[in-house]
Amino acid sequence: MRAGGGSNNSYAPDALTTGTTYLVVGRLWKSGGGNYDRYSLWVDPAYGDSATPEVTQATGTGFSSFSQVAMRSAILDAGDTIDIAGLRMGTTWDDVVIPEPATMALLGLGGAGLLLRRRKRNNI
Repeated sequence: MRAGGGSNNSYAPDALTTGTTYLVVGRLWKSGGGNYDRYSLWVDPAYGDSATPEVTQATGTGFSSFSQVAMRSAILDAGDTIDIAGLRMGTTWDDVVIPEPATMALLGLGGAGLLLRRRKRNNI
């Protein structure tokens, strides 16, 4: 991994596998002042990984607002391609990171158990 400083910050994981789909999550935030002055980046985070980004970088004085979101890639070899399968934007971690199927199954079982318990109480 590497994160650069100055106006051309960059991040590169140790290895990416060709043909693999990765979830990349970015967070732009204000560290306390009025400007957006920090960003964090996750690559393939698990649902509970919001507190552990791959990299967090300060951007200096920052900026007060923005109206565009862009992606840029560099150092691609001839014939390399990057396919973007989707774009999700939100204001919370839950808006963009979907729980793993096992987590969803546990939530479903818990909800079903609560419904059955309530149903038994009403039938007594």
